[in-house]
Amino acid sequence: MDEFIFREAKGQLGAEEERTLAAWRAAAPENEERYRLITGMLRHYARLEREVVVPEAPPIEEIIRPRR
Repeated sequence: MDEFIFREAKGQLGAEEERTLAAWRAAAPENEERYRLITGMLRHYARLEREVVVPEAPPIEEIIRPRR
C-alpha cells in the first residue's frame, strides 16, 4: 500500500486505486496509523524541499587547478 500512498500524494491514483486505499485504511487502525505516518513524512519532506537552499557548485576551474 505504500506505493498507493506515495502516488496519492502526487495525485496519481485512479478511482479504483483510491477505493482500494480507502478500504485498506478502514480495515485496521494500524493501516490508518501507517497512512498518517507516511503522509506526515511526505508533507515534512515537501516543506524541507522548499526551504533548503543548496548552493551551486563552483566552476570546475576553481576545484581543479593545474600544477605548476
